[in-house]
Amino acid sequence: MKIYKTTNCEQCAQVKIPKELNIKTIFVDDPSYLGFAPETVPVLQVAPGFNVNGPDYINNFLNTIKSAQDGFYKK
Repeated sequence: MKIYKTTNCEQCAQVKIPKELNIKTIFVDDPSYLGFAPETVPVLQVAPGFNVNGPDYINNFLNTIKSAQDGFYKK
């Protein structure tokens, strides 16, 4: 998974990535970055073609993944 942000973005700062999850952060406004640049940020790219937009949705998605890894959803 990758999260796309910009350097001075209030919404990007609202995203809380649990340290247990392996998520690469990409700053699209970095002059050395030449890859995918979404129209709006923050964007969590889960897989090609599957993106989660907005800090609230991203945080909920990441918390659900962390809970699943922690065994919260076991019977």
